[in-house]
Amino acid sequence: MTNSTWKNVVRGVAIGDAWGDPVEFRKIASIIKDDLRGPDMPDRMRITDDTQMTLFLADALDLTSEASVADTQAAIEKAFLAYHGDPDTGSRAPGVTVMGSLGGIARGAAWQKATNRTSDGSGTVMRTSPVAFVSDDRWVGVAAFAAAITHGSANGIAAAILNVAVLRAIMAGKVSQGNTIDAARVMASDPASYGLLNVGEWLDGYDVDIAPGFAELARLLDGAAKVLPSLRANPWQPDSDPSLKIGGGGWRAHECLAIALLACDTFPNDPWSSLRRSAATDGDSDTIAAVTGALLGALYPTVFIEEWGQLRDRFEPRYVAWIENEADHYQFAPERTSWLKRLLRR
Repeated sequence: MTNSTWKNVVRGVAIGDAWGDPVEFRKIASIIKDDLRGPDMPDRMRITDDTQMTLFLADALDLTSEASVADTQAAIEKAFLAYHGDPDTGSRAPGVTVMGSLGGIARGAAWQKATNRTSDGSGTVMRTSPVAFVSDDRWVGVAAFAAAITHGSANGIAAAILNVAVLRAIMAGKVSQGNTIDAARVMASDPASYGLLNVGEWLDGYDVDIAPGFAELARLLDGAAKVLPSLRANPWQPDSDPSLKIGGGGWRAHECLAIALLACDTFPNDPWSSLRRSAATDGDSDTIAAVTGALLGALYPTVFIEEWGQLRDRFEPRYVAWIENEADHYQFAPERTSWLKRLLRR
């Protein structure tokens, strides 16, 4: 799990997010009216809350691997509150659940009271890719907390954990290109055997059984596996939108993850077509493409780094600087514990 892989993953998030943003909320008929493959990558790449929250979470997790659970939770909470109050956030289509839950925390509520207990929105999976780089004994709990702080349902928390589990399996060499759905199905079908229920003290004070969330993911992924052969045979037909195949438009975390995995597997050995397919989707296209971009960044560890030099000038300077000057140097590993000082300066 190298720093270079993280560099590729964070660029995949940003590129996917910005590619999907112009068509978010549009129906597939409108998206493909000029080209069955959807629009080309835009000349101006505008990131949304998906990349923002990924960067804020990464910021919190950098250099916290030896911090206590309570201190790491405090760092994540502080980072998300910084996101909530950032002047740029309001113009990036922030999620209603995210802003509502963080607003409650900002007013003094404990996260266990502020979270939306019934929400399983895609905000849980869009931001969790940095968790894949934290230590073996912490990542499940960190993923659960990073989701539950705003989205308290079993589906949303389970989807965040499974997303990170797949990323880690890819980086460990256990998942090959074109086989992410099968890997996710195996883990979702038996989460206890893979340690995916071991949230430990990270959700203390919050009563939730996340096992049913994995059962729902397993059901969705079984469906994704059944439609994958037809998508591979005809990936650019009007009825080949992976969002339509899964249903729901990717607005819910478990559906978003299933759609992203389906997009990844539709084009084995062709990450750019997979990313384009994920961006040209009915519904929450920017989030679907951001999640897909992270997965592809792990599957193809240099693909986005190699093209970044050609794409960077399309992005806004603030986020180019954040990715290149700060996020690229995150370690997610034991170092001098300057994390709190750096977090406080934001």
